[in-house]
Parts: sequence; structure tokens; C-alpha cells
Amino acid sequence: MQEIIFTLTKCKSHSPGPDSIPYIFIQNFGPNSLKLTLTIFNRIFTEGFWPSTWKNGTVIPIPKPEKDKFKSDGYRPITLLNTLCKILEKVINYRLTWILEKHKYLSKHQYGFRKNKNTIDNLTQINHEINQTLKKKQIMGLVNLDISKAYDCTWRHNIVVKLNQILCQGKTLDLITDFLKDRTFKVKANGHLSKEFTQENGVPQGSALSVTLFLLAIDDIIQSCSLPTKCNLFADDFSYSCRSNNISSVRKHLQTTTDNLVEWARNTGFKFAPTKSNLIIFTKKRKVGELLITLNNKQIPIKKSVKILGIFFDCRRTWKTHIHYLKSSTSQSLNILKILSHTSWGGKSRTLIKIHKSIIQSKIHYGSNIYKSASQSILKKIDSTNNTGLRLAIGAFRSSPIYSIYNTAGEPIPEIKRKDLSLKYITRYYRSNNTNPPLEDSESYDELEKYGIDLKQLIVREQLSTPPWTSPYEINTDLSAFLKTQTSPEMFKRYFLSIIENYKEYQEVYTDASKTQDQVGISIILKSKNILMKLPNTCSIYTAEAIAILEAIKSVIDDEYPKHIILSDSLSTLYSIKNQFKPVDIATKILNNLNEALSKNKQIILMWVPGHSGIEGNELADKQAKIAATNPKIANIAGPSYNDLKRHISHITNTKWLNTWKQQNTKLNTIKRCINRWINNSLKRKEESVLNRLRIGHTRLTHGYLMAKKEPPSCEVCGVQLTVKHIITECLKFQRDRQIIGLDSPLDTALGPNTEENFKMIKFLKLTGLYNLI
Repeated sequence: MQEIIFTLTKCKSHSPGPDSIPYIFIQNFGPNSLKLTLTIFNRIFTEGFWPSTWKNGTVIPIPKPEKDKFKSDGYRPITLLNTLCKILEKVINYRLTWILEKHKYLSKHQYGFRKNKNTIDNLTQINHEINQTLKKKQIMGLVNLDISKAYDCTWRHNIVVKLNQILCQGKTLDLITDFLKDRTFKVKANGHLSKEFTQENGVPQGSALSVTLFLLAIDDIIQSCSLPTKCNLFADDFSYSCRSNNISSVRKHLQTTTDNLVEWARNTGFKFAPTKSNLIIFTKKRKVGELLITLNNKQIPIKKSVKILGIFFDCRRTWKTHIHYLKSSTSQSLNILKILSHTSWGGKSRTLIKIHKSIIQSKIHYGSNIYKSASQSILKKIDSTNNTGLRLAIGAFRSSPIYSIYNTAGEPIPEIKRKDLSLKYITRYYRSNNTNPPLEDSESYDELEKYGIDLKQLIVREQLSTPPWTSPYEINTDLSAFLKTQTSPEMFKRYFLSIIENYKEYQEVYTDASKTQDQVGISIILKSKNILMKLPNTCSIYTAEAIAILEAIKSVIDDEYPKHIILSDSLSTLYSIKNQFKPVDIATKILNNLNEALSKNKQIILMWVPGHSGIEGNELADKQAKIAATNPKIANIAGPSYNDLKRHISHITNTKWLNTWKQQNTKLNTIKRCINRWINNSLKRKEESVLNRLRIGHTRLTHGYLMAKKEPPSCEVCGVQLTVKHIITECLKFQRDRQIIGLDSPLDTALGPNTEENFKMIKFLKLTGLYNLI
């Protein structure tokens, strides 16, 4: 039942399949309906047969951009399956994935659709090889191979054979084998359904289980490569490379690998497209000779740049091609923002900034930790698009200073943001306990070290050592049924004593954590001793509470007494440990240690107790944790989680951006010394744009001359240069209007975030007739 509930929480209602049942309908099932669903799933699992109607899909052809709509390959087929079928598939897929990852059946070079791996990891490994090539003045050949219709050409029998070796017969194997049989589909176009067709080969489209089965089918492609050739695989995106001091060695090894791949394809049913595959040479040498690689007796075309997983690598690694591609694709997205950002009737800044982040900034940030080595002159080309997008979103005038635009939008400048993303990626890389070559980013490493971040102390991700659906651990949160606001400490203590009476045979172990502004400590109260430990100040209170439980488990594993109950006042920590289907890193370590305790015949129960309720052990743990945090004699132990360091890096980034902002000599800087975005949800788009322009100090009235290439305007009454400050606080022409509105505040207050002052300013501008001139 837990597996079904967990699966439903991750499902989003989009397009239902042939049964026309959306996920939200099943998500609102009552207990009886869920039990009936479980009964149906168990019967299907026991009998090893899928209902025939669940094997039928509805294919929706979606036109590909810039493709011929009168040809079948000009469409992308999207298959919709029955909703109940997809839920059962996800449950089985979760179990199969756990087995494959636990026992390492999938190659470490496969980065596609796996936990702790993504496209950037794949690209980083490729970039690492290119770095080494250029650094050592070698020659590197890289082949980006195109597998034709990989999903449709997957040999089902090969999948069943591999699963048989892994699962060794059983109900899961029978069910997956039947899942692949007798697949049918209908095509739906313009509201009409075609006749039913049979899918002769390949894995079913639109299925969660199909992805894992495909990864299993293609996984042994890696075996076709042997050193010095190296390969990278993301689902069906496959590339292999070789670097050497001479071109003949590169040619020999790449051709050998290519021949091995042809043999592999012949045995597995996959097909390669030589004309769609690409070969590129990376080197600093001017003359390298000819590199001719043939695939199925056809030469693989040599290119000056290749696109791998959305990133263009050029032969000199200048990133010019990729930046040009980014500039082109984001310019099209910018046109959408231009339509939505009209300063009179457009969307609000908050909405437009989100749209900008979604359709423009996401493209720019993708892979930025890789292409950040491009020269500043090249990076500025794409930064200008980012600048324009944010300027449109906030309604700023075209001459507005770039730093003021970013400050108003609540965003750091591109240079600082790229550094932020690089630091977070390195942290994520270490969190995954990656065994591949270390990242070449000494600048980022030095910066982390400068801020006291030691990645060796980071809590790395682990694989759960026991299947999460077995759930052999007892975690008692009965006391959480009583609300703290409605339950006195005396009542909590009474309830606690009645529950703990059921665990007389268990020795009580209390844990707690304490966090001040820059110190973190934990305590473990055992029957025979108290253990105090200190953690890095980057640790959150949640991490500290979790580490306290982890260290308590480690302590009692070696204890002679076989039964212990660990009592913590952190309910969020215990809930995260309970969530065994998606545990955070530290919770996984706790679960693995609980499993180790079970293997040594140790019975450990976790229980929540309310803090500050007069429970003696908890009160002592609380006092000792505060001592541990403030006592300088207690040494630090490893501790911060990935999320802790992410927050800390964000704090570092914001501090750096704040310091940079304070050094700017802009009009906005004189009234706004912070980097937080000033938000007033009561304002309309036009009012918002006017206020942002006034704050930045660049308006059509005061700076329109720059667009018209004229002289700066002067005040017709006072004879001085026309500025925002002069209009709002100094100009004699508007003195009476200021008195009527009550606009007597200094400029930083009048244009500040206060809602009342904002409306005063709008009234003043409308009264003076300046509202439509800003």
C-alpha cells in the first residue's frame, strides 16, 4: 500500500490514456478504493499477466519544429497509456531499479534516467577529456554516434534474457515478460482514432518501465570500448573518444571500437546511422593529418563542432558555436517576453521574471559550469540577452544600468551566478560519491576552501542496503497525534510514560541538537555515559538532529545490551527516516545503520518525544547539546549535507553580490543598499514599471535624449538638469502638488518598498501629468 501511495504523490494529472481516468481521480480514492486497487495489483502480480486492455496505447503525433509535416518522421509520437497500468508499472519499475542499482548491474558510464546522475555529469566527463588533451598538447578524436530509432529497434528477447540472469525466474520476471508481449496501439489525429496496429518490436512508448528496460538492453554497448578509448552514454546518446600524441594511434583505436560496435549492433538488433553520426578532432596543433573512421563501410562525417546533450563542443573549445546557438534560441524566447511585458497592460514583474527564468535563463544556465571557460567577450553576447529579458520583466527603461536591472529583479549578475552554479555543481558531484576523474576547477575549489567548506566532510549519498518496501524498522510517532498548542507539558509527560511502559525491555537513549548563530552541537544520553559532539556551523538543525540519531545508533550497535529505544524531539527527522521510498542522504545512512544493527541481532526502535515537556532524559540531552555547541574543546566531526552546503553557498553568493552592489555608483544605489527585491503586489503593471524606472533613475522623461541622440533636458523652471530626484524632491514647479499629496519624505523613503509611499508617488505623478512621461 505504501508503494501505491508514494507513487501517487509523484504523479501529475496531464493527459489520461484510453481509460480517460486522470491521476487526480485515483489520488482522491478513499481507503476502501485503495485496498481494492491493491488487491487488483496483487492478483496481476501473482498471476503474471497484464490485462489485454492495458497493453493498448493511444499515439498522439506531435509535429517536430522545422520538419516536413507530410512525412512520418516529421512527427514525434507521444503514447498515452491507461492510468492504473502506469501506476503498477511505476511500482514495479521502482523495485527493478533498486535491484539494478543495488547490485550495480548498470554501467557507471550510463548517466541516463538514473538517480544521482544527469546530463551535466556526462558532459563534464567529456569536457575533462578535452581539457586533458589541450593541456598535454595531444590529439583527441570523438565520435558522437547516432542510434536509429533506438526504442523501436530494442530486441525484446535480449531484455528477457538479461532479466532472467538478474531475477533468476520469479513473478516479477513473468510479469515483465508478459508486459512486452502483444503490444498494440491506435493513432489519434484530429479527434479521430485509427484502426489497431501491433507493435512488433521495441519497448512500449510512454511507459515508465520501458525506460529501465531500455537502459538494460543497451547497457552492454559499453563493453565494445576498451582503453585507451573512453565512452559516455546517456540513454541512447552514445559517444566515445581517444586521445594520444599522434593521429595514427587515435585512428587505430577509434576504428577498432567502431568495428566492435558494428558487431554489437548485429547481435542486439540496434542500427547505426553513419551519415547522422559525427566525428570531431580536438587539438591545439595546426597540422594533425587525416582521421578517417568508417561505420558500415561509410565514412563518419568530420565536423568542426558537435552537439552533445544540448551543448556544442567546437574543435578549439572556444565555445563560440555554443554561445551563438544560445543567442539564437534565447532570442526567439525573448520575443515571447516582449509581447507579454508591455509596460501598460503586460504581466506583473513577479510573473514575467518567472517566465524569463523558465524560457531564457534556464537555457543560459544549463551547462554554464562547462562553458564558463569561454572568453569574457564571448560570454557577454549571451549575458546581453539575459540583461534584456530582466529589463523587459521589470519594465525598466532601455538606458538603465545593468547592475540596477539585476538588483531590481532580485538576481545576481551573470558572473556571480555562474560561480554560484559551479560551486553547487562541485558540491553535488562530491555528494554523489563519484569515482570518475576529479573535476578540473581549481578556482572553485580554492573559493570553497576560502570560505571554510571542506567537501571531504560532506555526507555522501548511499544506496539503501535493504529494499524500502520491506520496511523492517519501527518508528513510533504516536505522541504527534497530540497538538502542542492543545496539550500541556504535564499531559505530554503522562502520555509518554504510558507509551514507554510498553518498552520496559529497552534501554532508553536520548538525543538532541543545538544550533546558535555559528555553532552546532549534539548530545547522546546513554545509560552509562553522555556523548557530546560538535558539527560544522554549516549544518542545519535538521541535519544535526539526524546525525545525533545516527551517532546514537552507532554507539548502541557495539553495546552489549541487545535492545534500545532512541528518543528524539525532532519529528521532521523521524518522518524523513520513515519516508524510505525517497529518503534524504542522512536518512539513508540512518536506515543502513539500522539494518546493520539488525544483522547483529540488535533491536533498535526510534521514537518521538516532545521537547521541553519535563521528560527527564530529553531535558538532559537538551542541556548537554547546548554545552557541546559552545564548548571550544570539543572537536568537530563530519556533518553538512548537500542541502546545507547549497544554502551556505547561496549565502556566500548573496554576500558577494551585496558587496559588489554597494560599490556601484548608480542612482538606485543611493536609495537601495540591499539586494532583496522590493515587492508590492497591490500595484498594477503600469504602476510597477513607473516605480522601477523612478528607482533606477532612468526614465523616458530624463533619459529619452539618449535614444534620440539629443542634449540632456533641463528643468524649464529651475534651469538645472532634469533628474528623478529633482522632480520628486526639489522642483519648485511641483512644490504645491507635493504638499497636496503629502509627499514630504526623502527620496529613499518616497521610492522605498512602503506601500503607502508607493501610492503617494503614483498619485503625485498623475496629479502633475508626469505619469505617462516616465
